[in-house]
Amino acid sequence: MKQTARFLMVLLLVLAGTLAVASAEKPGDIFDASAWQCERAYMEIFFEEEGYKVFIEWGSSAWESRQWEYSCYLDQKTGTLVSLPLGSCTDVIYADDGTVKSYTTRYVDGSAQFSMDDQGYLIWKDLKEDAGRDMRFERVPLPAMEN
Repeated sequence: MKQTARFLMVLLLVLAGTLAVASAEKPGDIFDASAWQCERAYMEIFFEEEGYKVFIEWGSSAWESRQWEYSCYLDQKTGTLVSLPLGSCTDVIYADDGTVKSYTTRYVDGSAQFSMDDQGYLIWKDLKEDAGRDMRFERVPLPAMEN
């Protein structure tokens, strides 16, 4: 019964996201191709055909970081990015030469919301672990793309 209810919830969110994405603003929207920084946490948001992708990396040291990845749709009424409940969180450990030594998946059922406050900061509301609590992300330039 729980699995059926969860499946129906995910299906409804996917359908809602599809409808929202169909009517969402295309590139040029505040969230499209943007980068954000809050202390040691860095976030990139991109618009793709199926909606928005949000990637966050929060470094705890030069050798360790935690990464979150969400697939989102834009809620037109609130101007909020809302993720499907399929967000992932991964711990990454790097070797001295900067290569990835190991990945450890913490979960793949996370969800989040991303919204702008009245001062232009991006607020990350992590609905799984409250990881973004009290964080206010400031917009920063996107890194140059390599060819």
